[in-house]
Amino acid sequence: MSGGSFDYLCSQYALTDLLDRTDSIDTMGQALRNAGHDEAAAATESVLADIKTFEESILARVQALRGVWKAVEWTHSGDWGPESIAEEASAFTAKEVA
Repeated sequence: MSGGSFDYLCSQYALTDLLDRTDSIDTMGQALRNAGHDEAAAATESVLADIKTFEESILARVQALRGVWKAVEWTHSGDWGPESIAEEASAFTAKEVA
């Protein structure tokens, strides 16, 4: 079987698969740049930059939502009452407005 030098990057069609292959995307960009294919290298590098920006944005939003998500999860499992969701949601809204 041929290929695989870049973790079969050419065969990845799902975003989750690409998110798991940022090292391969980086290496692909370097290989393209080293071979003198600057436009393809720049486009590859922009994919990697977009993934990193996306990841940072998502992780920041998840961090802000952790308390709300915990309250929902623990309420649904019977550990906390529904008031905990209201409290955490209010705290989340207050942080977002500030």
